[in-house]
Amino acid sequence: MDSRPETLKHIERVDEIISVICDDLKQRAQNHDKSKLESFEKPYVDEYMELLKTIRFGSEEYKK
Repeated sequence: MDSRPETLKHIERVDEIISVICDDLKQRAQNHDKSKLESFEKPYVDEYMELLKTIRFGSEEYKK
C-alpha cells in the first residue's frame, strides 16, 4: 500500500486548519484593545494607564 496520497491529503487538511486558526488570531490581534480608544473606555484608560505600567499583571495589586 502506498500511503503517500493519504499523507498528502492529511498535510493539506492540517495546513487548511492551521491557516484558519492563524487568520482568526490575526483578526483578533488587529482588534485587541481597540475599545480602549472609544469614548466609553478611554477616560478610564487615561486615568489608570500610568498606574498599570507599574503593577505586575495578575498580581493582587493588579486585581484590586
